Amino acid sequence: MDNVKGTVEHERIIQDGLQRDIFTTRIPVECVDDDGLGLLNYWGVEDFDFATISREDGEFVLMYKVDHFLPDGYEEVRR
Repeated sequence: MDNVKGTVEHERIIQDGLQRDIFTTRIPVECVDDDGLGLLNYWGVEDFDFATISREDGEFVLMYKVDHFLPDGYEEVRR
């Protein structure tokens, strides 16, 4: 098997003293064996905010969201 890799996208939303980070992970289906596919298909949706196996696109899409309260006086630094 070729060294096939997935991707992770990060989105940050800051509003009213709250920071929401959203991580979207895309993993090519060919990276996982049949047993692993079955486990993720059955259990994956239990632990993520959004999870699906897109057979059309040949990838898993897993999304996780987390919120953080920001300290008083926080100023966002753009990178």
